[in-house]
Amino acid sequence: MTTEQDGEQHAGAPVEGASEETLRVLALLDASGPSLQALQAAVDLAAARRAELLALFVEDINLLRSAAFPFARELGGLTGRPRPLDPGIVEDWLRRQGERVSAALQAAVHGRSIRHTLRVARGQVVAETLALASRRDLLVLGRAGASAAFGLGMGSTSRALIHQAPCSVLIWDESRPLRAGPVLLVTGGQETESVGEVWRIQVLLEWLAARGIAVGLKRLGSPNPARLVELVNRERGGALILTRGYLETLGPGASDVLDQMELPVIVMR
Repeated sequence: MTTEQDGEQHAGAPVEGASEETLRVLALLDASGPSLQALQAAVDLAAARRAELLALFVEDINLLRSAAFPFARELGGLTGRPRPLDPGIVEDWLRRQGERVSAALQAAVHGRSIRHTLRVARGQVVAETLALASRRDLLVLGRAGASAAFGLGMGSTSRALIHQAPCSVLIWDESRPLRAGPVLLVTGGQETESVGEVWRIQVLLEWLAARGIAVGLKRLGSPNPARLVELVNRERGGALILTRGYLETLGPGASDVLDQMELPVIVMR
């Protein structure tokens, strides 16, 4: 099941300067704090680049399927006591989460010249996101969803999408320091930057500079994981852009390495 809510706030004419290269910003939302913080970053980026903003909220079908089992239980947040997990309660909870997402999107775009759409889908979160994303998108994610409350680092959804998404991915975390510094660029040893990649890097540099974060570009080549963590955290400001090719050289521990980064992280397709 998929529903959409369209909205547009504009000055009356089509956006000037738009081209087939204009980024579409795709924001994956789940009503958690990190997700809604990432939404603001997505709105700022869409406004800066005069790009379309597509927000996606996925009603997790796995949660609904789990609630259908007669033995399913949930633990009370305050009492810690188990109680039946009723499908009707889950449906109601998802509806309220969707309302929160819709309200947050409307508040974030208020007064901004942004064409925006909220798409609500029911399915598996990663699969629904991959079905929607295209190479020309920039996917914006919170570092963690519900797991953020437990200090568990990068969430499973973010871990999957940084490896599988067909587009560049911005992992946004307002709890990490947002201070001025260089943008660090890390590439795989055999990679060459295409025209499209150079353009996307420039787009992100301009956006980070507008937020007072980027003060230049520093290329790090392809250091080993321990050296990368050392170089990144030594800066104490700026951001990290790394390519998917480099990420793949890190193997299964890639997400654990990213968890150690104290800067905003962007994974380039």
